[in-house]
Amino acid sequence: MDRAQALRAKVAQHREEVAALKEYFSSLFPEDCMVSDGQFRTWILQYGFDNAVIGFEESVKKINKVKQAIEEGKAEADANFTKLSLVKFASWVMSQEKKKEVKL
Repeated sequence: MDRAQALRAKVAQHREEVAALKEYFSSLFPEDCMVSDGQFRTWILQYGFDNAVIGFEESVKKINKVKQAIEEGKAEADANFTKLSLVKFASWVMSQEKKKEVKL
């Protein structure tokens, strides 16, 4: 396989991974939290596909804990997640997961 074909295959794989992550993300979070395709590409390139999935799943857990704390009066209503805080938290989780890989 020449370099051009390899690059095309890589592009196709990234497109497929972005589409899959986007579909999963939209199944977990409200529509107003949807991020750009560029953000999904960045997560894939920087942290890897599997770590992105873990980041989304851990973010769902965190958001649910925060919502529950707000409902129980243990947290202020302004403690709620925004799109930016979701991206930051998910990215932090992804970076922690990637660090674990390096240590292994």
